[in-house]
Amino acid sequence: MQVWYALSAQAKGKVERTYRWLQDRIIRRCAREHITEIEKAKFVLQQELHRYNEKQVHSTTGEIPGIRLQKAIKEGKTCFKPFKLPPGYKSVKDILC
Repeated sequence: MQVWYALSAQAKGKVERTYRWLQDRIIRRCAREHITEIEKAKFVLQQELHRYNEKQVHSTTGEIPGIRLQKAIKEGKTCFKPFKLPPGYKSVKDILC
């Protein structure tokens, strides 16, 4: 694996596009549904994340992100590694704070 840095504004923008799209969608939906409380907005966020990851076909890949990730994991084509506590640690709280 090799790290590639985004050297142009367009490349950096590609990373941020999903977050901007999601934020715009949540704001519009909350306005349309007259949601003004943070707890209800959090619920909308969870619904939109689920829809984006599990139901919506991505415009660039032509695949649903959640299915694409599961396929990559099954085929061993992912850089994700299982998390294991290093020796001497008893809890995740010993590492993450």
